[in-house]
Amino acid sequence: MLDRISPEVILFLIAYAFKLDWKTLQREAARSDLSDSSLLELLSFVLVKWTEKIIREGLYKSFIDEIAPLKKIKGKVLFREMLKQAGRRREEVVCQFDDLSYDTLENQIILATLQFSRQKLWPIEPWLSTRRKEQREQLNRELFRLEKMLSMYVSLKPLSNQLFHQLYFHRLNIRYHSILSLCQYIYYYLLMTEVEEGRGVKFTDFPEERMSEIFEEFLRNYLMEKLYKEGYRVKKQRASRWIELIEQEGYPLSLIHI
Repeated sequence: MLDRISPEVILFLIAYAFKLDWKTLQREAARSDLSDSSLLELLSFVLVKWTEKIIREGLYKSFIDEIAPLKKIKGKVLFREMLKQAGRRREEVVCQFDDLSYDTLENQIILATLQFSRQKLWPIEPWLSTRRKEQREQLNRELFRLEKMLSMYVSLKPLSNQLFHQLYFHRLNIRYHSILSLCQYIYYYLLMTEVEEGRGVKFTDFPEERMSEIFEEFLRNYLMEKLYKEGYRVKKQRASRWIELIEQEGYPLSLIHI
């Protein structure tokens, strides 16, 4: 299916599906050769560009609860922990304190997804053309560069459902919502392509049939934006239901130009 759709069109769908700024993404895509890219490569490309954007704007920082031995008292002294660690040097005091840090859950998920995507794009299949190999190697280098940059401030944790379930959005981290939705999509649907191979596990390429879900999110968000000026609201998540509601309200779909 993807070989019949231009990368620019797929990126346009991704931008709307995950509520990313299309003009920004379009400018980034114009500087890169994305022809013949797989869906996973395009999603990883978007992940790279939006991570760069997040870094330029400034990573989100928050107070993190830490426990560490210090030479000066900071926060609360943990006497029980000091007794358990009686072998420590006497001048160190075990303290519990809040520290303003980049090592937040939001940044941990981005770092883990960068590594997760790179691992799934490597090794490079020998049957790829020379140009395709160069494209993928370049994408892997960009993923690794951002990994290395973030790992200086953020601890690496393996991706899991639990990490995503811990997310809570508020006005200070709401700008992360789009990129973390993309991270969640990459994680969930790469896992769904998992197949058993001997004792190990092999990940196949990103399933192209998942494009239907991206298209549904694109259509929903696109209609939300275009119908808002007409006084209509799209509230339902499933396409079969909210398209029916639009038609019932008397707004003909034939007037919606996509």
